[in-house]
Amino acid sequence: VKKAWSKEHAEGEGNSPQFGIIEADRMIIREHLLETVIHIESDQLRRLLADCLKFMAETDAAVWLPQAVAQLRKYLTLGAASVPQMCAALDAIHKIEGGLPQDQIPALINELFIPMMTIGKAAIDGPVASPSGALVLKMICKILYHANPTSLWDGDAGSNQPSILDNQSDVVTGFLATVVQRELPATGEDDFLVQFWLPKKWAVRFFSKTTAWYRRCDSQTKKAKDSFFKVLQNCLPEVMKTVIILLEKSFNGIFIPKKVHS
Repeated sequence: VKKAWSKEHAEGEGNSPQFGIIEADRMIIREHLLETVIHIESDQLRRLLADCLKFMAETDAAVWLPQAVAQLRKYLTLGAASVPQMCAALDAIHKIEGGLPQDQIPALINELFIPMMTIGKAAIDGPVASPSGALVLKMICKILYHANPTSLWDGDAGSNQPSILDNQSDVVTGFLATVVQRELPATGEDDFLVQFWLPKKWAVRFFSKTTAWYRRCDSQTKKAKDSFFKVLQNCLPEVMKTVIILLEKSFNGIFIPKKVHS
């Protein structure tokens, strides 16, 4: 798949490479590969096939995104898909997102934002010690982290569509702040507890990336993004309180995994 979808192996140059597989067949392969990623039981095979989605997104985004969004949406509906299918769909979104140019990510995330927030809220409201709930939250936090548009704002590149921080900043920051502050299971082995720390890691990374950008941007940009910064400033104090508590626990020898510290 990597070779068949690589521009390096395509004929022609510029923005219209000619691939060895015709578009009608490519569409069928994309559709079935995405379904396989969601349904296959082997984690190892799922990871290998999910990586193929990134290659496809790099070359086929313009024609593929509407099809991919329609496929993924049905697996992000509570009651219509199993938890493993939801988690696999979120992983597929993350892989596709990784293959897209930054300015095309909003087209993917905006379409799937409400379904993701719906299942994310269900995971937050669910049992604290649920590994599947922790996995759902981790994947959503990773997707939101990589959808953070501050690199676009830096260069004034912009997308034809507003980003999630332009029109859903209160929802995004509120969700991530809740993830940071969510309780951890009271007891458990280290390997069990680490999965509940990882959502917090990616949520804090989002805030870290955003505040770092805020420090270096000029006054004109700050003024243009004023409404977003007001939302960010409202939730940061509670986020920082939680981070300080976590650091205090770490200094006192309470378990915090190394992969979370990074």
